[in-house]
Amino acid sequence: DLPKSKGWRAPRDASVTAAGGSADPPGRRAADWAGGIGPEIVATVAWSRHGRLESRMSHSAKDHDLDLAVVGGGVAGAYVAYRLGIRRPDWSIGLFEGSDRIGGRLLSLRFPGVDRVRAELGGMRYRTSQPLVSGLTEELGLETRPFLTVHDDNRFFIRGARWRFGDPHEAGNVYRLDEPERGLSPGELLVAAFEHIVPGGSTKIDDEWLAAKREYRFQGRLLRHWSLGEALAAVLTEEGRRYVVDGFGYATLLDERNAADAIPWVLIETRPESENRTLVDGMERLPRELAARFTASGGRVLLERELLWFDLALAGARGFRLHFDGGPDVTARRVVLAVPRRSLERIRDSTPLLGGSGIGSLIGSVTGHAAAKLSFAYERPWWREVGVGGMRAVSDLSLSKTYYFDKRDGPGSGGPALLLASYCDGPSRDAWCSLSERSGFPPDPESLDSDQRWERYAASADQIAEAQRQLRDLHQTQEIPEPIASAFVDWGADPFGAAWHVWNPGARSWEVMARIVQPLPALECFVCGESYSWSQGWVEGALESAERVVERLT
Repeated sequence: DLPKSKGWRAPRDASVTAAGGSADPPGRRAADWAGGIGPEIVATVAWSRHGRLESRMSHSAKDHDLDLAVVGGGVAGAYVAYRLGIRRPDWSIGLFEGSDRIGGRLLSLRFPGVDRVRAELGGMRYRTSQPLVSGLTEELGLETRPFLTVHDDNRFFIRGARWRFGDPHEAGNVYRLDEPERGLSPGELLVAAFEHIVPGGSTKIDDEWLAAKREYRFQGRLLRHWSLGEALAAVLTEEGRRYVVDGFGYATLLDERNAADAIPWVLIETRPESENRTLVDGMERLPRELAARFTASGGRVLLERELLWFDLALAGARGFRLHFDGGPDVTARRVVLAVPRRSLERIRDSTPLLGGSGIGSLIGSVTGHAAAKLSFAYERPWWREVGVGGMRAVSDLSLSKTYYFDKRDGPGSGGPALLLASYCDGPSRDAWCSLSERSGFPPDPESLDSDQRWERYAASADQIAEAQRQLRDLHQTQEIPEPIASAFVDWGADPFGAAWHVWNPGARSWEVMARIVQPLPALECFVCGESYSWSQGWVEGALESAERVVERLT
């Protein structure tokens, strides 16, 4: 629930006035809202040559009367603001972000001495087969590099046994697999299972998958009514299913989600690994660069402005009245809510306008999955000293997935190195959160390359000690140096509520996406974000959804 100290919120059953606005907040008269807003110091942002979002001050009254208010400073919101700033140069546009940084679920930390690679605490890659993000990075001139993690010497440590990715037959000594399931890597067995569920699925194009989502039946039942976990259980032995889930490294991604949407989502990982790329300056550079370009074109970015509720503007004004924590009310002719499901729910709970028209069922058509990341910096890549030649390890420890980020674009070096010690969801994420001394997200007003960001996101002493213990177990050595820096983020915390989202079984994803983009057809209120896309969990998904909004407004 929203903290009650943050100001008045319209009750869910608030009456609607004849003029179209909601009932006035207690103790306030309509006249107070109609013209009582005086000059207000409004923080906007500019981009310095160091990449810092710097505060500038303005007293312009037009900050409170906009053609478009974009709420949410992640990729989707920054993209909408950037694109419409170009296509609608006559519009006054404001980009409002509740925190003190632009970036959303992209968060990239730079460590001194580690060049061309970042500790990615949020999304960490994209694929060149994803047209929107690939085209956007080229348009913005952002430098990219390969992001390669497939290697025969990648390791598995599950059920007390160890084997290499290049030796999948060893898994037969750990799992009681049927003969057809033996000799395959977890990914290969997963693709084979998909072929049993949807023959030819690995070669289907988008239009063919759309038809399958609508009509395809598996064992006499529409595929979209199956959860992915159910479908896999129907074609694999229980040990085979466990092998796939354990080896995939995620506790939740192969379970309770719409099978018709999940299968093509997972199959993108079967494309050539050479498609995987990341930004040299970190993935967070993308939304920050979009915001910088938007600001340079005359747009305004306002930080620490959490939207609490909005309503129809009062008589004599067009559009909406938006009430923010941390700033004055704003009138906008159009509103874009570029936020994940959790934030959208929080806004809806205090906004009677969003209480009907089946909006609740649209919002609830997806489920958010929480995940956490724990990153360390070391003085040297000690894992190479104990024989690790790969780029990733998957275990049934709370670490779940461990990534070795010392090789960068080429051979490894002996200098400082980054280790993503744990990338986890489900019970493993819960375990790390229980050791955290911090709830939510810390203040982060720093520039993209500031060393101080490591201190802000620092892991607790208990998290570091437990991770070091598990890393010794994973690598069968007691000779592990102490990390010289650490960072921990739990994306399950508010305001995000999840690291990624999935379509629920039974959801008609194509219909939800078409409706939620403008949930109130008679009003210019729009919704976008990764949550409601076909590329959920990817930057591409945020851009897909944002582009639908841009098309409506141009």
